[in-house]
Amino acid sequence: MLRSRFLAFLVAAAASGWARPALATGGLDLDDGPFAPATPVPDPYRMPDPEVEPQRVDPNVMVRVRVGDDEQTRYRGSLAQSGEARINILPLEDYLLGVLPLEMPSAWPAEALAAQAIVARTYALRKCRPNKAYDLVAGTADQMYGGLSVEVPVASQAVLGTSGKVITYNGQLADVAYMSCCGGHTEDAQRLWGSSLPYLRGVADPYCAASPQTVWTLELTWETLGRPFHFDTDAPLDRVELLGPPGARPVTLRCVSGGTAQDIDVLALHRAFARQMHSSYLRSAQVENSDEGEDDAGNRKVVLNGAGRGHGVGFCQWGARGMALSGASAAQIVAFYFPGTAVDQRSSIS
Repeated sequence: MLRSRFLAFLVAAAASGWARPALATGGLDLDDGPFAPATPVPDPYRMPDPEVEPQRVDPNVMVRVRVGDDEQTRYRGSLAQSGEARINILPLEDYLLGVLPLEMPSAWPAEALAAQAIVARTYALRKCRPNKAYDLVAGTADQMYGGLSVEVPVASQAVLGTSGKVITYNGQLADVAYMSCCGGHTEDAQRLWGSSLPYLRGVADPYCAASPQTVWTLELTWETLGRPFHFDTDAPLDRVELLGPPGARPVTLRCVSGGTAQDIDVLALHRAFARQMHSSYLRSAQVENSDEGEDDAGNRKVVLNGAGRGHGVGFCQWGARGMALSGASAAQIVAFYFPGTAVDQRSSIS
């Protein structure tokens, strides 16, 4: 009954203009969240936090979120100042009401929204540390959060409908990560962050094919490609090839020039060209051999074809959408991206 009244209040509030669009500084943008940031996201983006020790979860937990200085944004809970940090202190479930609309479009399927709510709740709980000034940052360093101003009824229903549900592994809170689009195969957290967690290993994902970020192409001259790695680019580039374990993302780009092979770790390549490469997932690489494949100086161009947006570990938001459209439940979506985990109530977790 209380949920029904609350949802009715949200609907009426939205109709009366109470729920305003997100602010330009950190709010919903067509180039943000699941639609992919305009600039590459840092490697630590929504990564697992190995420093957090498993602990009993307080069902009434409060979270402390570092927010911006914009006085126009309204928040549930209270505001406090810690040095230069402005902190919003509020119940976890209230925090999620201001997260979900910015992390996933409210027009997406209900089960995808429910899965996102469960993932976001789990992520937030793992970040709670009493010895820190705040637990989370409102933005891509943790989770997008716009406070009261961005709440919408459909997203709020996803939060309320999954209230208290979290992802667990062997009865303890799981470390979770998520991104916009994996491009068809998630990344192994061991390779990216050194986190040897059995439920954060790469899986083939056919469900995010509808994403506009599924494929991308980058063209570089041999000189431009080799410069960050101090390669000898005087000899013409003969060929390039991708190396890696079968059925997984490639890990090495091999460049053969003048009979000499020079290797680039794909993660290092992504860091070097982060503004042009939307992810570290390369699907193919080739040397353009036609005259059109040369720059004005006659340097051969390397064509890199990649897929996805973001770090690629864990929960793929576009994939969750695709799974939900195919009839999968929120629990099934979570189980696909975090194999071996379960969805439990946080009050029963130790």
